[in-house]
Amino acid sequence: MSMVLWTISSLMIALGLFIGVSQWMAIAAVSRRKKENPECSGYSMAPLFGGLIGTIGCLLSPSPTIRTIWWIPPIIDPGCVLLFSAVIGSLVYSLFRKLFTRT
Repeated sequence: MSMVLWTISSLMIALGLFIGVSQWMAIAAVSRRKKENPECSGYSMAPLFGGLIGTIGCLLSPSPTIRTIWWIPPIIDPGCVLLFSAVIGSLVYSLFRKLFTRT
């Protein structure tokens, strides 16, 4: 059973890392392309996908050390980073707006 968990965990962590790094590379490529041609299309991210797969892979790992670093894949994946940042920013904005707006 341990070998099966290692295999599944390793594949999921590798896929999550691959997706996260690929998305950062795509963002860099789009920004370069936009500088050359401002009318070109952008890039659509797959939010949470790479970070979620990597996190599940870490949590399935038989190694306690790898299980403790479950939080790293969402940080590597820009879909997670940007989505969580947008949600937190929106919540903070909404809170300040409620606190400082009179009705």
